[in-house]
Amino acid sequence: MCLLERGEEKQPGDYPNSVSTLLAEVQFDSPIVHAGSKTALLDVRYNKDINVVVGCGLGGTSLINAGIALRPDPNVFTADAWPTELRARGELDRFFASAEDMLKPSLAPSAS
Repeated sequence: MCLLERGEEKQPGDYPNSVSTLLAEVQFDSPIVHAGSKTALLDVRYNKDINVVVGCGLGGTSLINAGIALRPDPNVFTADAWPTELRARGELDRFFASAEDMLKPSLAPSAS
């Protein structure tokens, strides 16, 4: 098997940690134009029907998910775009609790 990934290998400490270093790690791609390095870490793809952010590097999108496990603000689900069954406040709480029980999210230790 051969697995090819586009981009660089990132080690701890290599990731952007300020706005200026983040901007150098963003590429923007649309049907009309591409801007930024083709190996920039964050690959933002803007298209007519769907927009996505893709990780570019050894590890793919896992590089950019940062292990974030936050519950969405409950007001997100009040929008008419959501099915009626999901708009009731607290309707998804048991599912979020189940995911948290399985994934065991915790705060990252502070760097010192």
